[in-house]
Amino acid sequence: MPGGRVTKEVASALDLGVETVRSYRKSLMKKLQIHNVAELMRFAILAGLITIELKDSGGEQSGLSVRA
Repeated sequence: MPGGRVTKEVASALDLGVETVRSYRKSLMKKLQIHNVAELMRFAILAGLITIELKDSGGEQSGLSVRA
């Protein structure tokens, strides 16, 4: 999460403070025994909480989708 950009976006989308989002992430990672954000992302993908959209041959943008 370079520069905390994603954390700020999550906080804004949920109408929460940045520190609250960081605290929730830290607590979740501790409970799941996950040691870094990459592992947390892997968990979320495998659990079906988020999906990754890859670029196609036409060069469409890639990104993440979050399941509500």
